[in-house]
Amino acid sequence: MSARIYLEGGGSRPEGRARCREGFRKLLERFGLSGRMPRLVASGSRGDAFDNFKASHSNASGPEYVALLIDSEDRVSDI
Repeated sequence: MSARIYLEGGGSRPEGRARCREGFRKLLERFGLSGRMPRLVASGSRGDAFDNFKASHSNASGPEYVALLIDSEDRVSDI
């Protein structure tokens, strides 16, 4: 089974998104996920992360674990 986590963060530039993925990769490695790391997708804004997450569910083919990791300051509208 593959796994993908959509992340809020990284901004709109490739360098920022790469740094975001790297930071979360290091965090997840500390939790023991080395060797079975999920694919991390830094999506920039909260809305973009949510849109990417929804699209991934719509286009899923086969068993895949998909998660969304966003800041909790506000609700995501139109769930």
